Amino acid sequence: MDSKKEGAEMLPLLCMQLLKLCLLQHELFRYLP
Repeated sequence: MDSKKEGAEMLPLLCMQLLKLCLLQHELFRYLP
């Protein structure tokens, strides 16, 4: 049960990191010629 709760707390963090990564890539591509 504890592991499931831990996973539920980790999921939002993972999503946020993925979102940041996508945004970062978008920013990089915007500066490319």
